[in-house]
Amino acid sequence: MRANECRILAERLHAQLAREVMLKAASDYERMAREAEQQEIAQGLSHLQAVASDLYLARLRADDRD
Repeated sequence: MRANECRILAERLHAQLAREVMLKAASDYERMAREAEQQEIAQGLSHLQAVASDLYLARLRADDRD
């Protein structure tokens, strides 16, 4: 969202330096969004791995009791 706003504003700016600054800001917002998404995915995978490990250990304990 912010990246698009920066790009729209950059298109309206006639001064080259200001335009470049806004395009850089748009690029930074896109990078931060990608990094945040990758971090969420990594956290989700870690959580799933922990749950799977807990279930596996619980199953081993249940099998040992039988």
